[in-house]
Amino acid sequence: MNDKLLVTNEVDDEILIFPLDASGDVAPRVIAGTATQLNTPWGIAIDTVHNELYISNNKGSHSITVYDLTEVYDDDPAVSGNIAPLRTIQDFDPTTPLKYPRGIALDLRNDELIVVSQGNSAIVVYPRTASGDTRPKRRVSGPVTGLGQPLGLALDLPNNELLVSNLSYPRSITVFTRAADGNTPPLRTLTLTGTGEPVFLAATTDTPEPYLLQVTIRGDAIGTVTSDPPGIDCGTGNTGTCQATFPTNGSVTLTERTMGTSYFTGWGGDCIGAGQSTSCHIIMTAQKNISAAFATHSLTVTDPTGTPNPTVSQGSVSLSVSASDSVNHALGYSWSAICPPALGSNGNFDNPNTQTPIWTAPTNTTGSEQICTIEVTVSDGHGLSQVRSYAQRVSPGTPPPPPSQSTVDLIFNGSLFHAGQTVTYQALIAPGFPPSPDRVDIYLGVLLPDGVTFASFVPTPSGLLTITFGPLPVPFQSNVVLTAAATVPFSYTFAGSEPIGTYFGYGGLVRAGTDPLQPSNRLSLTVETFGFAP
Repeated sequence: MNDKLLVTNEVDDEILIFPLDASGDVAPRVIAGTATQLNTPWGIAIDTVHNELYISNNKGSHSITVYDLTEVYDDDPAVSGNIAPLRTIQDFDPTTPLKYPRGIALDLRNDELIVVSQGNSAIVVYPRTASGDTRPKRRVSGPVTGLGQPLGLALDLPNNELLVSNLSYPRSITVFTRAADGNTPPLRTLTLTGTGEPVFLAATTDTPEPYLLQVTIRGDAIGTVTSDPPGIDCGTGNTGTCQATFPTNGSVTLTERTMGTSYFTGWGGDCIGAGQSTSCHIIMTAQKNISAAFATHSLTVTDPTGTPNPTVSQGSVSLSVSASDSVNHALGYSWSAICPPALGSNGNFDNPNTQTPIWTAPTNTTGSEQICTIEVTVSDGHGLSQVRSYAQRVSPGTPPPPPSQSTVDLIFNGSLFHAGQTVTYQALIAPGFPPSPDRVDIYLGVLLPDGVTFASFVPTPSGLLTITFGPLPVPFQSNVVLTAAATVPFSYTFAGSEPIGTYFGYGGLVRAGTDPLQPSNRLSLTVETFGFAP
């Protein structure tokens, strides 16, 4: 695409594009029209790394217009040359505007655009990506600079110098350090006595040797690293092209790509700052050594287990399975059961999509032990899944009695207390039989004699009980499954300043997450009273 010759035509506001090997009367592709914003185009600079074309416009807007090279170079005769710029760079500072911009140069090593401003005898430096009304990074101007209506500009990167041709008398070439700024004198001046107008100039320097870029692939997973511009195409086991040379100060972008179940774990070496980004951008200021690591994405699942095994007819079995994902994806679970036809059903799960569900066995009236296959599928949501199973034994037997209701009973050590005496409170929590999988909230506490203030018992992380006062009861425990009996003791010694009257000790079980004051939500409620008098 880059084998082109580009010419600016300031008279007709055009850019002409010829084949680089053109000879004779060849019709060019013409970039022109109102959309282009060209106005007496003069200077020209080509950026093949970022695929951009820079044009200085000597009149009108006194601007730099930047175009997409792909659009500029399009050889299709049906494609219009009236293309709009990607961006326009202008400097509207009323004291030092960009005025009659002429020669321009690109410094890709330092990501800068350098322009000579003839109308105010200045060298102006912008960020390469500047757009719109942009204040320059640096401006070389003033009486000691020796600049006088500068026209041509050359950048000598190997020697870190800027060379400028000056039209004013005495006509000259002034040479500055690349980073010069302000009213600074040149490093040296070449006086052109008796010459015509020095317009364009170029500096010949020794072309620096290209630098080597070495890529190393780490890990045994399948992955590749490619470069833009082309040169690197390196695969697992460091196969393919894993080293190439690139021009000094050239820009190179490396891109990783994974395949199959592999994943990218990160860049190293001169790209270590890119982390796990898909791409790494470097400038070839020296030899570069870069590593890219790939690992295999794996899902590990152990065989599930059930407790108890064997279980009885219509017994409840607690299931569990261990699984891990090497990329830490959230895992999904799907349980199922297959039992012999003689059992008449496959039993039931309380929730087949959790890691630890409860399975209720079917009724076994066959007179012999039967084997059900309990199976779980674990998936990571990104293409990996595994199936594991185990054999669950179901013994025959008479179905257990209907489940009894879980309850809370209260025991106090008296019915009337005085100052200095201690009241003891014991809550006896008994799960129903068989243990119900229903989740409940447990409330324990005392309603004060005013009939509106609840003194709720709430455990601390260390296990001690505290009293929380309020117009609503606070749960002792929330969202729990009662599987074993428990006793909660509490004691309090009256100081004498407490409210006088009847206290209502309460213990209750409520469906998890519901209002405990609504009778329809209560599964069990016990109230015991006692009094306090001075």
